[in-house]
Amino acid sequence: MSTSRITLFNSRYLSTVDTIQYTSPTVSGSSARTVIDACVVTNVDTTAADFTIRLVNNGDTESPSNTLILERRLEAGESDNCLELVGQVLLEGQYLSTIASSSASLTARCSGRYIEI
Repeated sequence: MSTSRITLFNSRYLSTVDTIQYTSPTVSGSSARTVIDACVVTNVDTTAADFTIRLVNNGDTESPSNTLILERRLEAGESDNCLELVGQVLLEGQYLSTIASSSASLTARCSGRYIEI
């Protein structure tokens, strides 16, 4: 078994359309998974904004059934550590998707571990 600490995605603005931020890789001949250790969303704007984060199964699409955080509101200058994501496991092909209520308002960054078995 091999474990690597990784950045799932570097700090970036969240879009106003559902956007795949990270997909857990598929590795031929092994079983792999990604574990989320930290994820922070920050409102860098002067007005409040909302965000949604989903963990979507391989082959599925974004829907209420795979929502982990729904329309969480951040006031100007506020950050959220997204504790609902910590410890979540993404199997091969599963992905994290985000959407925000306004563009250029919210930034996000996630890190974790990639495990090959």
